[in-house]
Amino acid sequence: ARARTWHDPIRDMISTMALNAGVPAKTEVNLSKVSGAASVQERLLRMDNVLGKSIVTDVCTTVCDTSLSSTIPGHAVAMKEKFKLDYYASYLTPAITLIPVCVDEHGRFGLQADSLFQFLARCRGGSRGDTQFFLTYWRRKLAVCSSRAVINIIRAAMHHLLPPQEQSHLQASAHAAHANHGFS
Repeated sequence: ARARTWHDPIRDMISTMALNAGVPAKTEVNLSKVSGAASVQERLLRMDNVLGKSIVTDVCTTVCDTSLSSTIPGHAVAMKEKFKLDYYASYLTPAITLIPVCVDEHGRFGLQADSLFQFLARCRGGSRGDTQFFLTYWRRKLAVCSSRAVINIIRAAMHHLLPPQEQSHLQASAHAAHANHGFS
């Protein structure tokens, strides 16, 4: 459920960002579809023929669940990046670069993700101001996307604790409200 709720929207947003930067991107489910790679079943994003290589990203999420992670900003994300790089090491070839896009529940992206975002902004071209605008715009969209996903996860986990949704006392349409209050 976390993959569909949190990972996939971020992956799809990065795909849109890449396409807006002029980098062809495709969402993949199996790393073996990248030529020369061993098979691994994951929900990945693939960008082909970028400087003669394929870039594969795996969105991973983490929570600050240790005392070290909750006291050092970015620690949980850095540990997750290292885990993903080690996990995929045997699947990679010289023609494939893996960039783990890690984010924590506070919306903090890792250094690898930030490097990818800066790379995509440079691929788009334009002036330095255009590049900065592109980067800021997409970082904000990604932050909102991640925040919405975290809220949905919390809401789903706590749905039994929330009061039932009541019918609104407001009228369904402006016309109905207008007619019901004696206006003609």
